[in-house]
Amino acid sequence: TSASFATATASATAADGLARSASASAANSASASAGQDYSRAFQNYHAPKAAAPRRQTHTYLSQSRLHSLVASCYLRVGRSPTQPSLSSLDCVELAQKQLRKSMMIDPSSGETYFLWAMACHARASLTTQFSDWMQAHRAWDRFLSLGATSVSSASTPSSAPASTALSGAGSLTERVSAMVARSDCLLLVQPARVDEALVAAKLAVQEAGQERTCRALAFGQVGRCLLRSGRYAEAAVMFRKSIQEDSSPVWMWLELAELYESSELDTAAELTYQEASRFLSKTKHAIPDRIHLLLRYTLLELRRGNHAKGLAAIDQVFKLQQHQATLDPSSSGKPSSTTYFLHALLLQAQLQGSPAAERPRGEDLKRLLGTIELNLEQAIKQDTRQPFYNLHLSQIHLEQKKLPEAESDCLYELEMNPNAPAWYQLGVVLLSAGDLHRSREAFEKAIQLDPQWR
Repeated sequence: TSASFATATASATAADGLARSASASAANSASASAGQDYSRAFQNYHAPKAAAPRRQTHTYLSQSRLHSLVASCYLRVGRSPTQPSLSSLDCVELAQKQLRKSMMIDPSSGETYFLWAMACHARASLTTQFSDWMQAHRAWDRFLSLGATSVSSASTPSSAPASTALSGAGSLTERVSAMVARSDCLLLVQPARVDEALVAAKLAVQEAGQERTCRALAFGQVGRCLLRSGRYAEAAVMFRKSIQEDSSPVWMWLELAELYESSELDTAAELTYQEASRFLSKTKHAIPDRIHLLLRYTLLELRRGNHAKGLAAIDQVFKLQQHQATLDPSSSGKPSSTTYFLHALLLQAQLQGSPAAERPRGEDLKRLLGTIELNLEQAIKQDTRQPFYNLHLSQIHLEQKKLPEAESDCLYELEMNPNAPAWYQLGVVLLSAGDLHRSREAFEKAIQLDPQWR
């Protein structure tokens, strides 16, 4: 048994180190490294149970902490290392199951309640159900109250800062994260509670003190609340403050760029995307974030009609996704369906917007249409249920004079997502094929579905 216990202890120690490494990797967006470390940690956490009796294992690593650490694996990776086919929601539910066991063993563990609140928040983000958001809100309140209940009201003046009352509820980062998450729940549960969410976010700023990462998180949440209130100028100031404190979170750049787009300040949005891309290009760990950022930037340029800039951004995405495959062997290295679709849209928009004198002809046109067709087929192959993919493919098949394929594309689109544009496109295809009766029926159905559609 002493040898078994030594094996269990070594395994648990290795697991704890791997989990710390994975947490650091996840914080730096190195999803591949984090996933591998957590997968190995997950296996090691289970080793003590097999290698030594529960009583001896408990002397090194409490069963409560063991359950919490396994739950952390599920939450951080977003998938099960032993069952990759499980969905993100399945993993959240498995994490909650582990955390319930942990809370039954040790109902006073702040770490467990923090993870429980994270799990509830993750579940609410996936389901978007009102009841789940309320449960997440209660969970964050419960975590924050752990510190407050340990401080006597008689010894804590009413004017004392929030940090005094919450000093027992985990680390500073955990407390600020919890306050920001609580504000986020209020913001998402009911639009009418935006003022209450703003107050909670400002308390997080006070709690953060001079710690820059925490200040960045809190300032960003204040910006989100102001944005939801329609106070765009103030929100932009807060997002800028957040970025000055910590430029690494990509979501902050995206929030600022979206704010500019919603205010019709497209030039400012473009500069924000470019600034963020330059910053993120300095680290290899930010590849997934850079890809997400470039795709959003591509959408902006597509909407503005700057097809050349959009195509340049998509080319960068293709290169980054190939580079990511070299860093993460478990990655397929294939571009996403969104990447293929945006590439096709840009090429299609560029073709349609070209003056007649500059429009490609002959073999050049044939090659261009073939490239667009290939991108759309790849997008559909990766995501068969995405609406409008088949509609765009029908337009290209019509341009190529492939009328049977164009009609088939429309029918598949209508089977999956009946809409006026699809009926109209089917009418155009049938008209080109000389089927006037069916063409007229398709146009009439398009008008019935949406009389205002043009």
